Amino acid sequence: MSFVRGNAYARKRPPRHMFNVDPWLAVMIAAILLFVLVVYLFLRRTLLAFADGLREGSRRD
Repeated sequence: MSFVRGNAYARKRPPRHMFNVDPWLAVMIAAILLFVLVVYLFLRRTLLAFADGLREGSRRD
């Protein structure tokens, strides 16, 4: 077995980005956070409209 000096596997490459994080993991975390944000905004809008409708209905009677 011979050692090749310019072997790409023997040399350590510096990371291309600052954090050594798998890009797919970052994409998955971003997608989950985006999903949670959309659900939160949808529920907030729905519950605020429901509460507004309850107030409007109690004023009419």
